[in-house]
Order: sequence, then structure tokens, then C-alpha cells
Amino acid sequence: MQVGHNTLRLMTVGLDDRPPADDERAAMGRLLDEGLAAGAIGLSSGLFTAPGSFARPDELHGLLAVVRRHGGTYATHVRDEAGGVFEAVREAIAAAEATGVHVQIVHLKLSGVDNWGRAGQLLAEIDAARARGVRVDCDAYPYTFAANPLRNLLPLWVQEGGLPAMLGRLGDPGVRRRIAREIEERGLTSFGRVPSWDAVTIGTSRTRPRDAGRSLAELARTAGVAPIDLIHDLLAADEGATYVTVSSIDEADVRELLRSPAVLVGSDGRSVARDSVAGQGRPHPRFYGTFPRVLGHYARDLGLLSLPEAVFKMTGGPARCSGSAIAVSCARATAPTSRCSTPRRSSTAPRSRRPTSIRRASRPPSSGVAMMHS
Repeated sequence: MQVGHNTLRLMTVGLDDRPPADDERAAMGRLLDEGLAAGAIGLSSGLFTAPGSFARPDELHGLLAVVRRHGGTYATHVRDEAGGVFEAVREAIAAAEATGVHVQIVHLKLSGVDNWGRAGQLLAEIDAARARGVRVDCDAYPYTFAANPLRNLLPLWVQEGGLPAMLGRLGDPGVRRRIAREIEERGLTSFGRVPSWDAVTIGTSRTRPRDAGRSLAELARTAGVAPIDLIHDLLAADEGATYVTVSSIDEADVRELLRSPAVLVGSDGRSVARDSVAGQGRPHPRFYGTFPRVLGHYARDLGLLSLPEAVFKMTGGPARCSGSAIAVSCARATAPTSRCSTPRRSSTAPRSRRPTSIRRASRPPSSGVAMMHS
């Protein structure tokens, strides 16, 4: 439904870490214009991984001028969710303020132990922007860990030039020692510092499916190698396809984000069939469990949200942000009348029409997917 900025860059600039030339910038604008004219609702960006990470704000602002002409929206995975998360969110706010385009910050989080407990500060900056009329919203998923390709945890200079170049660098023991030092000093790219490599576990691996759920620390100890050497072996064996989960988020921050009126609920997931390649191993449970977990654990069990609030964050709220006429009708139909109210059951209405709670469902048959609820 959206035109991907990474796709535009790959089609014009490739994986080079440089600003686009004038003709490349013009080509990106034409491709975006074609996509929006064909029915895309806006632009999306992933600024924390290559090649999106190589783009500067002026490049995005130029593309957002095209989006604005079409009345579209902009969804962005911000440039950094760890040490630079405040600056990254300010960049997204500045894009909305400079261009007038509605900006959705997707799966907002504060990653890395150095950021734990700062969700309130980050939300205060977003609330201040909204108070002065900036059109910015956010969404989050209800887990304390994220998922990404293993290669994305490495410094950006290692990833420059694509997979063959990255594997070539990793093949050099001296480069691997440099990477290990940088990770020790600065943490994982976009995820920040984690307590240890025990916080990073295999999600899916084509060549080592039996290792799904095991940590890189455990696998390195078993093999008698350093974690960075194990990473090289994993990436070389499956050509960069290994996915991992990274436990890098504080539960208190998850709750602070979910209760905020500025934050909607989004799974950041995709449809994963059990018999597909992507469905093997232990994919992130957000693919299956985001909405049940918000409704069950956070609304019903913890009382963090009322049922109308939780439902609105998953339905009418996101619909409102998309801006279509049908979406606006949906938003009005599902908007809670009060942030803290729980609807009373009417004595005349059938119970099935007026839910006031979420009943516990029986556990479904095992799907072979570990639901790693925190």
C-alpha cells in the first residue's frame, strides 16, 4: 500500500553510502509519483538499515513534497531506536513539520539498557509536537524484544555495498576484531547495548533450523569460538538470511507507550504460514500474538487500557491515520467515548453485542511457534 523508500534508493543509487545525484533524485521522485498515481497511499522508510540509513533528511523532504501533492502519508522506521532515538524521533517530527505530511512513527521503542525508563521523556516530545499542530502519530507492539536480520546488528560500514562486500569484510579476522570492539563500546546497531549475547537468539536459520531459540552466547560457547566469529559463520552459511530476536526493551517502557493516547498498536508482522520458509523456527510472536496480547494481558489482566481504548488503538485509530473516507467512518465508529470508561452491559442488548471484558480462550493446538511472552 506504500512506496518503499529503500526500493526507490536501490533502483537509483543502489547500496552506496552517498547522497543521490540530481538525476537519481529526480528519478526517485518520478518513481514515487508513479506509485502514488497507481494507488499507493504514501511513502514508507526504514532509516535504520541500509540503504535507507544512507539517506539524509533533505532527500526525504524532497520525496515528501511529492507525497503531499497526492495527499498521501508517510510511515517511518526511525533512524535509531537506541542511543540516538530522541534525535531520530525529532527528525521524524521535523519532516512532518516541514512538509505538512502526516507522519506515522512505526513500532516506536527505546532499545538498549541505556534508554530504559525514558519512555515518558520521549512521549513528552511527541505530545509537545502534537500540541503545536504537527501531524504525527506512533504505534508500538507489546513485547520487550525485537526481531531483525542478524546482519543488521553489525555496524553500517560493514553492510555497505551489499551482501558480497559484507561477507568479504567479515572474512578478515582483523575486521571481525574491530567489529567486536565497536559493539562492545557502542552496542548493536539500532538496538544499543544489551546485557550480553545471551539476549540475542536465533529466530530462523535455513542452514541451522535446530538452533532456533538458542542464544548466540550459548552457540558460541558450544563451538568454542567468539560470538563475532559465530556471526560470520552463520551469515556465510545462509547468505545473510538468518533472523534473530533481541531482548533490548524495558517492560515499564512498553507499558508507558501502550497507555499513551499518541501510541496506536501495530504488529510489525506479516502473514506467516506454518509450512512456509518464513514460518519455520521461532519467528517473533508479534506475527501471531500482538492483538491478543494487548487485549488479554494488558487490557484484561493488567487493566492498563479499557477494552474500548484497546480496540480503538487497533482499528479506528490506525484507520484514522490512513485518511480515507472509509477509514474515517471506521475511526468514528470505534472511538471510545472516554479514555478511562468501560461500557456498561445493557440489560436489553444481547451480551454478544456489548462486550465489556475479554474471556480467556482455550489454548489452541500447538503450531510449533514459541510464544515468548515476557
